[in-house]
Amino acid sequence: MKKNIGKTITIDVLRLIDDYLGLIFCALFTGIKGLLPSKKQSGYPERILVMKFWEGGCIILLYPYLKELKRKYSKAKITLFTLSDNKEICYLLNVADEVVAVDYKTGVFNFVIQMLKQVIRFRREKQNLLIDLEFLSRSSAMLSYIIAPKTSVGFYSPFRWRGRIHDSSVLFDDKIHVMENFKNAFLSAGVNINEDEEQQQLSVDKEDLKAGKIIEGKYIVINLDRKGFINQRCWPVENCEAVIKYLIDNTDYKIAGISSYGFEEINSNFGPRFVNFMGKLSFMQLAELLRNASFFITHDSGPMHLAAALGTPTVSLFGPETPAAYGPKGENHLVFYKALECSPCVDVFKNKQVKCKHSTNKCMQGITVNEVITGIQGRYLAS
Repeated sequence: MKKNIGKTITIDVLRLIDDYLGLIFCALFTGIKGLLPSKKQSGYPERILVMKFWEGGCIILLYPYLKELKRKYSKAKITLFTLSDNKEICYLLNVADEVVAVDYKTGVFNFVIQMLKQVIRFRREKQNLLIDLEFLSRSSAMLSYIIAPKTSVGFYSPFRWRGRIHDSSVLFDDKIHVMENFKNAFLSAGVNINEDEEQQQLSVDKEDLKAGKIIEGKYIVINLDRKGFINQRCWPVENCEAVIKYLIDNTDYKIAGISSYGFEEINSNFGPRFVNFMGKLSFMQLAELLRNASFFITHDSGPMHLAAALGTPTVSLFGPETPAAYGPKGENHLVFYKALECSPCVDVFKNKQVKCKHSTNKCMQGITVNEVITGIQGRYLAS
């Protein structure tokens, strides 16, 4: 599985760097840190740096915790450090004073220069608190050490060593929901919220979206992604087409098809009530489209988390990942998951590598059109 993300860099190369070069530097920094006196943060943190680079959907899940962080430390400057792909997501959350994003698609040299420039800047600014929310990435642990905050919080696991770099290490448990892991990390940083606060919707003024009306009347959105980091997440195209045809033939909803990458194979003969937005929407337009939808049919994806955060009901199909860890929370969502003996096969302890032992994604192909339609009928179409 490879995906080009620049002139000379691939996801596989980044994983290798994190696995091996990261291991060397984490060991080196751990040794140096052990020789120095510990320095715990005391008092009010004037500068807080939150790092989360990968998985935009998980950044959306951070919303309630970041909001509470901002409420508790209202006088602190809070900076989100992420990748350029997540910049609009961070702006939509509106919980940080500054968003700093580096672009990994411009090649290794430019990416490293951008990263070093920001790391040097953060070090000079003397961060009081750094919260590293990467799932066991050695690279982010290295950055945490180099930035040299007064205190830092980050995950650890006995299954993936990343050194003893963080002042407060929080166990990452892959058997619980990722939001519970986030909650534990923020609790270690002195921020606590209750279950009701975790369920709060993303509050966005329509003017903030600056997208205007995307589609008139009532409509359903369906995610037709076929490419990306993990194409094993995708449902067969013929199944998507069958659900679209059923909804057009048996309801008066319009159907909006979306895709981050575009998709040419979809049947274009559904008539005027099928609106093709695949590869055509900005992030803000996507948010506006999802916010006003009656419900959203999708595989496990960033748009799934966005829709749930905006209060839109979702029909989510899980395969390589488990909804126990990444599913939308709340009673307004319908989840399909086969829980095969090999599921989940995304290894969080190896930088989210997929270890599918089959030639096809049986976990997704096992979810039938009939059960999805029956579920939709019972949950959203019942009169």
